[in-house]
Amino acid sequence: AVVSTQSTGLNTMVVALPHLARFLICVIIISLSFILCGWLILSPYCTKFATFFVTMETLFSLLNGDDMYATFSLVKTSSSLTQRIIGVFSRIYLYTYVCFFIYVVLSLCISIIEDAYIVVSNYRSDFCPWIQDDTVLPEFATCWEVNLNRQRSKSKSSMKSAPRSAQGTLNRI
Repeated sequence: AVVSTQSTGLNTMVVALPHLARFLICVIIISLSFILCGWLILSPYCTKFATFFVTMETLFSLLNGDDMYATFSLVKTSSSLTQRIIGVFSRIYLYTYVCFFIYVVLSLCISIIEDAYIVVSNYRSDFCPWIQDDTVLPEFATCWEVNLNRQRSKSKSSMKSAPRSAQGTLNRI
């Protein structure tokens, strides 16, 4: 039982890794954009955004729930119009960052891994019934390739039997 659990977990991570890597590259770009925005706009008004790396640490600690109130209260607001605008901007900026990364990014990471798990579990039961639960990755990949080849051969045979006009339409798509 332990071997099948490890094999399923390992296969899940192998299937999810390319999707997670692409997603995390996009997340890093968005995160760097938030860091740059906070550093450039809020650094004159708040010590927690004084440098690029301090801004990065501040935003990371906000995601972990550390110092939330202190960060919100450190952006000074006074009676001048500029200070009020910066105060409103900082609130919108911080709320957007925290909500986006906690609710959107975390949920998408979990759903990518969950989809990979569903693919791995359905794959074993539907496509390759001869694979036992304790198989490892090379057999998983081989079985996957066999199934893809079967699907390709079925689609080629259906193309040969399709009428001439339908073949032209399918080739254009």
